[in-house]
Amino acid sequence: MIRAALPYLGDNLLMLADVLTELELAGIDEPVLLRASEGEKLERILAHGTDRAGYPGDRRWRHDPAIAHEDVILATTPQENRDGEAEPERSTSLKKFAVIDAPLLLIYEAAALERLRPKEYRFVDPRAKLGALRAVFTIAKHALPEGWLRPAEGMAYRAVVERALDPSGAARGVVVEVGCWLGRSTSYIARLCHARGARLVCVDTWAGSSDRFDAAYRELLAARDVEAEFAAHLDALGVRVERRRVPSVEAAAGFERGSVDLVFLDASHDEAAVAEDIAAWRPKLRPGGVLAGHDYAESHPGVIAAVDRAARGLGCAVRRGPGSLWWFE
Repeated sequence: MIRAALPYLGDNLLMLADVLTELELAGIDEPVLLRASEGEKLERILAHGTDRAGYPGDRRWRHDPAIAHEDVILATTPQENRDGEAEPERSTSLKKFAVIDAPLLLIYEAAALERLRPKEYRFVDPRAKLGALRAVFTIAKHALPEGWLRPAEGMAYRAVVERALDPSGAARGVVVEVGCWLGRSTSYIARLCHARGARLVCVDTWAGSSDRFDAAYRELLAARDVEAEFAAHLDALGVRVERRRVPSVEAAAGFERGSVDLVFLDASHDEAAVAEDIAAWRPKLRPGGVLAGHDYAESHPGVIAAVDRAARGLGCAVRRGPGSLWWFE
């Protein structure tokens, strides 16, 4: 049974993706069920395999008095958790984290339970509850940093990174994020890179930009230590990244040609800066590597112009994700 701690940033799809990655790397690839519980019940769970056992007296399941209360759990499948995000009124295991102060996430082998009613399952062998429990994750709640990346874009960014890394794990992989600020975008890939053993390099000057947003950035920098907040957030996620506090082009000079799996560009948004970033980082990508970024939108014409020109020069199409995400291989 896996026992591990995971951060929860309020994005249920990101939480689910991180959980499934942890299970995959632990060799747990069979169908599973998810159940939310409370930290105060951990001792009971580790003793009985369920938080519904260990109470005094004989409690009965409310829908069928012939069934013991401790033999039934409320749980949801991974797909039910995905579907629930599109339906605010639908209850799921991960949505319960919002109302539990110190949550736990319990992972059960689906084949060890039979479905009685929607979201209600009974253990096939009531004596084997502990064996059916494949993982217990203690959950630490943290805030997703301020930023401009929307959740759907963040999850698409994570998916692009996952595809870019060698799925066999033979090559650990190198991912570079240019323009990290407080760490909102980094939050979507940091634990994935950590779990895969990939090297994640975060590049930012934390000193402003060359585009029209520079004044706003400098105003915030005068009031807050943005780089320190970024570092503290990554520490809270339990991951280590390489921080390069230098301009993008200078950082690129420190990488060998063909050594990087993916570069994500989200630094200055004027055309000249984006063009320089693309020219500096493209040779650093391995064959089949991915160049990606944010803000391919009408509100950022410089990004569109520089990305389109680079794609034409390479003879490849710009691929679009949700919102203003872009990438090409």
